Amino acid sequence: MLYGAECWPTKGRHVHRRDQVRNNDIHDRLGVAPNEEKLVQHRLRWFGHVQWRPRDAPVRSEILREEEEDRS
Repeated sequence: MLYGAECWPTKGRHVHRRDQVRNNDIHDRLGVAPNEEKLVQHRLRWFGHVQWRPRDAPVRSEILREEEEDRS
């Protein structure tokens, strides 16, 4: 009888304000890092992979060029 019940649409009268939980509260309860921190971690991980590439690799030369432009 309840097969597929997770797909049933809900109506406004079924959801109450007291039933809603903010994403930040859920993240705090589960110990999940904020999105901004996850993005920084991902970028640093990618940058670490790039550093292992040979110096003549196209991706590495592009990063070095951007760093030189930022310094000047």
